[in-house]
Parts: sequence; structure tokens; C-alpha cells
Amino acid sequence: MLASARTKEFVPCGMAATVAVWSTAPPPLERYSAYALCMLQVLENVNSLGTGDLVPSPPPPAATATLSPPAPAASSSKNTVGITAGSAAAGVAVVVCAGFAAMAIARIRRRRRLTADDSESGAGDSSDDDDSVASLPPLPREGLYIFTKAELMQATNGYDKKFLLGTGGAGKVYLGHLPSGQRVAIKKIYRAKKVSEFYAEVAVLARLRHRNLATLVGYCLGGRGGDHALVYEYLAGGNLWRALFQGELPWRRRLEVAGDVAEGLAYLHGLRDGAVVHRDVKPTNVLLSESGTAKLSDFGVSRVVPAGGTHVSTEVRGTRGYVDPESFSAGHVSEAADVYSFGVVLLELATGMRAVVLTPSGGAESIVQAAHWAVTEAGGEPGPAAEAMVDRRLGPAWDRATVRAVFALACRCVRPYKHERPEIAEVLGLLKGMLADYSARLVNGNDLLSPDTESSEVMASSTAATPEPVSLPSTSSSTLNTEVMSTPSLQGVE
Repeated sequence: MLASARTKEFVPCGMAATVAVWSTAPPPLERYSAYALCMLQVLENVNSLGTGDLVPSPPPPAATATLSPPAPAASSSKNTVGITAGSAAAGVAVVVCAGFAAMAIARIRRRRRLTADDSESGAGDSSDDDDSVASLPPLPREGLYIFTKAELMQATNGYDKKFLLGTGGAGKVYLGHLPSGQRVAIKKIYRAKKVSEFYAEVAVLARLRHRNLATLVGYCLGGRGGDHALVYEYLAGGNLWRALFQGELPWRRRLEVAGDVAEGLAYLHGLRDGAVVHRDVKPTNVLLSESGTAKLSDFGVSRVVPAGGTHVSTEVRGTRGYVDPESFSAGHVSEAADVYSFGVVLLELATGMRAVVLTPSGGAESIVQAAHWAVTEAGGEPGPAAEAMVDRRLGPAWDRATVRAVFALACRCVRPYKHERPEIAEVLGLLKGMLADYSARLVNGNDLLSPDTESSEVMASSTAATPEPVSLPSTSSSTLNTEVMSTPSLQGVE
């Protein structure tokens, strides 16, 4: 600009304008004023080109009586002034465009920072929330308390981090204290894409009441500001995942938990208005109370199979390692999908292994694959396979009768085709029989079997275990499920 305009006033003005618009924060009013005055000075200089700021052109030649072509010097001067004026105008235009671009970039950066802060604090994108809320039907109110934002803020002391119980894919879960003294678990939804799951969970749990299902106390519909929240009863025992993999869970307790979860599923599948398919049965969604009762939670992806129907067609949802392979390939959801997921949980209870285990080569292996290989190595017999895979934390005196029976039942539940699996009512009946047999052989209620255990084991294994050969999915059909969605548990989210 200096080389073309031949003046020093354009350079500092252009630099000042650039500095003013490239600031990370909006400049103060004084800076905008200085910027405006600078632009005026630039325009004045452009208007006065060819006078005092520029090197004067040679004077025109003396006039003569005869007509002659225009003097080359004057023409050159005019061309120089025109080129200079055009260059200066282009320079001003570049500076102005750069200023607008800088302001746009700064605004985008500020918006991103605000979005990140909102996600951290649990707010989310309210405009997306509004669109999601507007497209969904009104929520039920009967039997539920409708909380306000202020009430939930008071219950959690402003969502204090010391009350944070866990974080999942949909939101964060906090421990709350109501004015009545009741403790509750508050799941605050901060992802706009999860608002539909919030609605689905309220719609399902509002009409369900069972001792083995987590009770929904109420909810808060955030509206334009977001902050949708679900309020549940608080279960101080945490979830099954922590109890099983980070604690010491006796075998009798494992049998009781399995029976409780089967009770809850049997209730859901037996509803007369249509079976409710949970679609995400896993240890993190099984909550434990202080009294020892296990309750199934997190119904955000559940679906209702109409009465008389066999399945519903929908997108695949669930967690890696627990998704029914037949549902995964066909996109059909039925009660058998819950039976498969529950079978994986039974395998975890019997073996102490996780649903998906990373291999030294960097791959992953599912517990279903591991059970398949163990049964194959044992000649198709689940008993010896259970011996090879049993959780060694149960101690040397682990109860062979019920462990083998649970392992065999789990293998039936994870068969590749749904028509080969038992219904949850049959599973529940078998588990009750196993628990009754095991409890009858305990000494003083402890996990130490009486001396006549050997004869009892033979009788129990012949009655509780399934007589038919166990057929597990082949390695090809039980490949790892792709994790389409992982929903958070309520307490102690992993």
C-alpha cells in the first residue's frame, strides 16, 4: 500500500484497523471510535490524492495555438493517480473484509466456548431441545411429581460436584435431598439428542410399578433453557457392575440378584397391553438397594411390542457385547432380545468375566465366544466348561451344582436364534429352584455348604441343569456387536 500510494498515512491506519477487529474479545467503544476516525482519514487521503501527500507531477507544457496530442506527462500523472486511488480503495476493502471475517471468527469461537461450558455444566443446546420437545407428545403427570429447576438446584446445592454419582451418554446423575428428607437420584439430561429418550423413559415408567424396577419419582421439563431431568428413588447399593467387578459378591447374593432381574423382566414381558422390551439389560443398569434388592433401571431405549405381535422393527440400540445378534442383523426387537442380554449377565455372574475383554493382540473377545470355546473343548457339555470358566473369587468351596446349572442356563439364553432361547418366565422358575436348593444347603445362612454337599450336588445337577446338549453361537455368528448406543446407569455410572 505504501509503495503504490506513496504516503505513510495509509499504513498506520490500516494496521490500527486490523488490530481493532482481530481482538479476541469485542473491542471497547473507544477503539471502535478510533477505528472509524481512521477510516475517515483514509478516505480523506484517497480524496486528496495528487495534492500534498503525493510527489507532484511535472507541470503541463505551455499552451500553443496549434492543436497537439495530449502531453504524455499529464496522461502519466492521471494514470498514476487512478492506479493509486484504485489500489488504496482495494486496500481499504481488504481491511474491511478482514475486519468482518475476524469478527465472524471471534463470534464462532465464543459460541464454541459457551457450548463447551454448557456441556460441562449440563445445559446443552436449548434450541435443539426446543425442537425435540415440540415434536413429542405431552408427558404424563399422574402419580409423578413435576419438579421445577429451582427445586432441583436446591436439592443438589446447585449441582455441586460433590453430589455427582456418575456420568453417562445422556447426562450426569446427582444425589439430591428433598425438603422431606428423602434422598433421590437426579439424572440431568444435557445432550439434546437424548431428549427423546427422556420422553420415552417417562412414558414407560409412569405406568409401571414393580419391586424390581427402579421407581420414577418425577421429572423436570426444562423447556427453552434445557435442563430436563429425571428423578428416581436413590439406591445406596450402587450398581451390579461395581459390586461384581470392584467388590466381593458372594454366590448366594449373585443368585438373588439374578432372580430379581428375571422377576423384573418377567413383569415387563407379561404386561397385557403389550410387552415392554428393555433393550439394554446389563450390570450397570441393575441397581442395588441397601436391603439387597436388585432393580432394573434406565428405560430410555425400551420399546413396546403390541399385544399379539411378535416384534417391532426399529433401529438397533444397546451396548456392545449385550446386543442380540439376530436383532442386530434383522432390526427386529422382541422379548428374546432381553433374554439374550440377560444370558450374558448370567455368564458374567458365573465366571466373573466381563462381557467384552480386550485381547493381547489389540482385538476384543466377547464372553459368549469364550463360553463357546469352553463348551466345544468340553465336548459340548456345559458342566466341564463351567468348571474351566468359574470365577475363582468364589473360593475353593464354590457350589458346583448351582454354578454349573446357571452356566448351562446362560448358554441356552445366548443361543443365536430367538426360537432356541427359553422365555424369561422359564428362566425365572429355574433360578428360583436353584436359589432354594442352594439356600437349603447352607450352614447357618453362610456360604459354607454342609458336609453332605456331595450327594446334594448330584441331585441338584440332575434336576436344575438342563438335560439337553448346550448349543452356543458359532464364532462367526457371535461376533462382537457394534455399540450403537450406550446409555448411563443411575448410580455409579461406568
